[in-house]
Amino acid sequence: MSRAKKRHSPEGKTSGSGKRASSAGKSGNPLPGAFPPAPPTRRDWIRVYLTGAILLVWIVFLAVLAGFTGRWQ
Repeated sequence: MSRAKKRHSPEGKTSGSGKRASSAGKSGNPLPGAFPPAPPTRRDWIRVYLTGAILLVWIVFLAVLAGFTGRWQ
């Protein structure tokens, strides 16, 4: 558990700040509709999967908590 946290926490911090900086620079595109959107990078996929994993863990945690409190009995 601690190994996963150690691996993901620096990645999440850099991807959040780097995303804002790159999207701000992208807004000055000379031809807005001429080019297709850029394909997702590896950092984008890491962020998507990390967000999905966090949501899944949160849902499982709430389900286990509801089971322990006897709400579904």
